[in-house]
Amino acid sequence: MPSSPRSLLEAGGVERLMTITRQRQKYTPRVLKFAGQVLFTMWQHQDLRDVYKKHGWKEQDFVTKTVAARNAGPNSPNNANSR
Repeated sequence: MPSSPRSLLEAGGVERLMTITRQRQKYTPRVLKFAGQVLFTMWQHQDLRDVYKKHGWKEQDFVTKTVAARNAGPNSPNNANSR
């Protein structure tokens, strides 16, 4: 298992990123975007999902609607209005 995602988890980084994405009024759109992208990328690692679930987190905690729409394919229903 990669050590970097675990180190981030153990250092409280996951909670911090989630806090940033939930406090929209406090951070710039750029900070919100990058925090959401990091969480989304973390969720993409299948081997780490069990670790996240053991901490009580779900996919919705890692995949915000904005990031999901941005990362959806061009034929995805989530991306239909962004053409």
